Order: sequence, then C-alpha cells, then structure tokens
Amino acid sequence: LLEGGGGEVVSFQIVIAAEDQRLPDVTVAMEPVRGWKGPALEPDSVEMFRVGYVWAPETDYTGGLAAGWWPDPLFPMEPFPVFPGEFQTVWVNLRIPRSKPALYRGCFRVMAGCRTLQTIEVSVRARRFDLPLRRDLNNLFDFGVGDRFSGFTRLYGPLEGRGFEPFRRFMHYLHDHSVNTLFYNHPLIGSGLLRTRQCQGKTTADLSRADRLLSLLKELGWSFNGSAAPIWPDAELFLTFYTCVRRFRAQGQGMYRDPEFLPFFHDLTADLYRQFRNRGLDRQVFAYLYDEPHRLWQ
Repeated sequence: LLEGGGGEVVSFQIVIAAEDQRLPDVTVAMEPVRGWKGPALEPDSVEMFRVGYVWAPETDYTGGLAAGWWPDPLFPMEPFPVFPGEFQTVWVNLRIPRSKPALYRGCFRVMAGCRTLQTIEVSVRARRFDLPLRRDLNNLFDFGVGDRFSGFTRLYGPLEGRGFEPFRRFMHYLHDHSVNTLFYNHPLIGSGLLRTRQCQGKTTADLSRADRLLSLLKELGWSFNGSAAPIWPDAELFLTFYTCVRRFRAQGQGMYRDPEFLPFFHDLTADLYRQFRNRGLDRQVFAYLYDEPHRLWQ
C-alpha cells in the first residue's frame, strides 16, 4: 500500500530475478484489477523505467566502499533479457490524482515473451489534500554537473549536447517528487557552459550555449547559484569552479592580487545578472559566498 497527497509522485521497484534459465523479452505492463469496483489507476499516471548500473571505482570519498556496479540511470522501458543468476530492476512512478481522495488499485503483470511470470497488485491511497503547485521553500540538493565533482558529463555527455536530456529528465523527476533543487554547484560555471568575451576593455558573459539550461531552470522555478564570490582560500578550487577564468590559473594564489582579476570578475558578474534579469530569472538567482572555513586566509 502506497499513499500520498494529490499531485504527489510515489515510487516503488519491481525486481525480476532469473534462476537457472534465461528470461527473454521481459516486459512489465499495468492493467486494472479484475473484480475491483473502486477507481483504477489510470495508464497515464504510471511511468516505468529500466534501471541501469554504472561501475563505481573504490575511492576515498565513498568511505571505503568497494568498487562495484551501482544503480543510477533510468532507461526507457522496452523488452529486455534477464540472464541466469542475474536480476533486473524496474522503477515505477505513480502520480496520485489531484482532488480525488480514494483508494486506487492497479495490477502490474511481469511477462517473459508470452509467459506471465508474476502479477503484482498495488494499492495507492490518495489523501484528502493536494500538494501545492508552487514551491516556496528552497532546500539544498547539491547536484554538480561538472566532472570535478560528479563525472556527469563524462558519463552522459555535455549539457549542450546529449547530456541535456538525462539532465532534464532528472530535474523533472526531482520536481515531481517535490525536491526543490537549490544549485550550490553553479549549473553554468560548473558545467563549462559559461564563456566570456572582451569588448572595449569590458568582460561580458556569453550564454549562447546555456539557452536550454536557463529555460529549464525558469520552467522549474528553482533558485540557482548565479556566482560565487572569489574569496575562497584555495585558488585552485575557485579556478576549478570557474573554468572561464583559467587564463589566471598560472598565477595560483597570486590571482587575487592581479590588478586585472577583480575588474574582470566584477564586469563578468554584473553582466551575468543583467542577462539574468532580462531573461526573467532575477527572482531565482542568488550569489553563493563561502562556507566551511577550514583554515586562516592570509
């Protein structure tokens, strides 16, 4: 039994395990429960995905977890095989109807070719309230799209290319589950989408590669980090965030004393916010300063 408010998306997983025989052309389909007189789950309220896995090496930041395969991507559903001794997981999203409190039921039929492997009845209780359509609370969900922290573009591709679709799907998934993403890792700077131009001695922001990303952020209504002030004690970390300022990399910590750096960063930030305002994003953008001081900055 699952339950939630109207408009909420609840999820569960179906695990198909093969014993000593290969299961060909496995599919999962939803149908109404026979003989049930109450409301049935509507087909358009259900999404199903095949869970994929990525190989995660053993690294220090995982707390000593051994290398292995970990579930991560959700692939579109299509017939798939399950090999002897292995298993495959199917992720199911159920969107609860708005303003229609009731107990809903559906039946999920797992098949291998024409053979039914299992039928699973699922009940969903819609509570007597709806989730608000507008999100007023910004909470931190640190999702970095740069390879320095997440390896996102290495696994899925650049955000201006094939990586955008999985990124968009993930953001909508969080939105559907009422996880209001506040971008700590700058979605423009961390992904390398932001470029700079020099015009009459002024630095301007080139956002031509970020049009789809900014449109998505506006559509979702989330706040995001517009810039991080250059007060990081570790210049290397700042330069990693801001790929567009790599021209100062050779100076290291001396970058902060370069007479060209502060005007460059001032002009870039001012132009960024001007463009955010022109795109109607000025109520969503903020400036993230600094956290977790770890040593004195001389």
